[in-house]
Amino acid sequence: MANATEIENRVILEAKYIITKKCTVREAAKIFQVSKSTIHRDVTFKLPRTNIKLAKQVMAILLFNLSQRSIRGGRAFRQKRADFKRADKRRDTLRTNVPRVTSSL
Repeated sequence: MANATEIENRVILEAKYIITKKCTVREAAKIFQVSKSTIHRDVTFKLPRTNIKLAKQVMAILLFNLSQRSIRGGRAFRQKRADFKRADKRRDTLRTNVPRVTSSL
């Protein structure tokens, strides 16, 4: 079990990383190998108790990311739809290029 100072150090490291990289909670969670919930809890509940200045900077970045979420989601959906269309075209091409076997009975 981690002691209080280790947790505080981790929280400050997470906050500094989010501030310098301007990354999302998900990206920070991958780097620190913890869940998104842990990162979010650390920077929204634990960080203000430790360092209010860092907390305000992180919250500004998180609010910006929240405002961009629908745009990112829309972009991802358009990409996914385009990938499906390309796959369908490949399947249709494969179907049309297959010679038909007819029986002459």
